[in-house]
Amino acid sequence: MSDMPKLYERVFQYRFDQTDGALAGHPLGNLIIAGISEMQGSTYNAMQLLTRVHVTGKVLSCQLRLLLTLALAVFKMDMK
Repeated sequence: MSDMPKLYERVFQYRFDQTDGALAGHPLGNLIIAGISEMQGSTYNAMQLLTRVHVTGKVLSCQLRLLLTLALAVFKMDMK
């Protein structure tokens, strides 16, 4: 059995050290997903590609989180 899935998990979960400036605390996996998303044209396409190399997990993109926050704000405004 290959140890590659364990390595992928460790790579994607790695967080930059607090001494790493603007990257401090950010997980490497988010940067990889963002880069592949740009290369593939969408986050969906990036995730499809990543599943081919045994990367699995749940991803809630920042864009989706922002859209949900905005939708909630608009809903609250409509309720007033």
